[in-house]
Formats: sequence, C-alpha cells, structure tokens
Amino acid sequence: MGIKTTDMKKIQEFRLPYTRLAQMPKDYIVVSVVVDGGKGEANAIKILANLLLVAIRQMNVKLYLINMNGGTTTAEVPTDAEAKICIPKDDAEQFYTLCQQCNGAIRQQYHETDPEMAVEVDDDVWHGGVVNEEGTHLILAALNGIPTGIVDGLTSNNIGTLRQSPKEYVVTTMQQSESQESLDALSDNISKIFTLVGATVSCKEV
Repeated sequence: MGIKTTDMKKIQEFRLPYTRLAQMPKDYIVVSVVVDGGKGEANAIKILANLLLVAIRQMNVKLYLINMNGGTTTAEVPTDAEAKICIPKDDAEQFYTLCQQCNGAIRQQYHETDPEMAVEVDDDVWHGGVVNEEGTHLILAALNGIPTGIVDGLTSNNIGTLRQSPKEYVVTTMQQSESQESLDALSDNISKIFTLVGATVSCKEV
C-alpha cells in the first residue's frame, strides 16, 4: 500500500449480526462466486461485495448470501474472497453476464498490478438456510460503502478480513496515515457506516 513504517495505524473490528431463513426460497439455484488471483493491490473483498450489490441494486436480482469470507490478515490487502449465494433461476443468465462484465472491468483497472485477478462463478449445491434479505443487503452495503486504498494522499484504509460465523459477520479494517487528524477522521467515518447498519465497533491504535 506504499505506507511508511512510521505511519500511525488504527485497527477496527466490526461485528454485524444477521438472521437466517430456515431454507432457501423456491425456484432458486445456488452458485459460488470467487474473486482470486490478486497480488496485493486490488481488494478482493471489496470487489466481491461490489459485484453482488450491483446485482441487487442495478439488476434487481433478489439474491441471498449463504456464506461469504475473504482475506488472511488485517494488515494485508486480501487477494481472495468467496461467496456462496442463491439466486432466482430466471436471473441466472444475467448474473453470469454481470460476472463476465466484472472481469472486464478488473482487467481494465488492474491489468498492471493484478493481471491474474478474476471472478469465477460456478453452479453449486446447498441444502440449508440462507442469510435473510436484510442481512444480505446490510453487509454488502457496508463493505461497499467504505473506501479502500489511498484516500487523501496521506491516509489509507484496508478491508483486511471478512469472516462469517453462524450468527454474525466479523470484518477487520486498518487505517494508516501520516496525520493523526486524518487518521481519526477516516476511522470515525468508517465506524459510522458500520454503526448505521447495526454493527458493534471496537478500535485500537497500534
């Protein structure tokens, strides 16, 4: 991320609870969506969240998350992220087309830094419950709403990890800056976004 070791840092953890539906809706199919192959510039969690939110908001695909995870450590830009989702059978073709379009956008934006990063989508199988519509939308909206990479020339943010437990999503982020004022402002803005969707927030300066 091009940050000097003398920069000040803050690490945040967000816990967002969700509710599961007992079973997958009728006339839905299950697909897996994987963003992989990055080398540390493109944030795979951010790309995946954006892709799924575009499907919901711009293409009116009423998808449900089954599970979603990504990243290895808070300090490193995640090079991989994956989600298992269910979508209406009638929307499958346009969703696959959207994934192809996303690959085109990735190649255009990251062809120099992450030339091998790509979205892969495949048919999958699931027989259990799914995250309800509200829970699906809130985690995707929060991840999509916070910035990643360099924000103002002095300050940066990284979505490092996303983990799903049976009852909540846990997201970790790290902000770095040469300016304490800029660091505090960015950290506060990110906290507000997650607080608005119902997450609990913990923060420490390192």
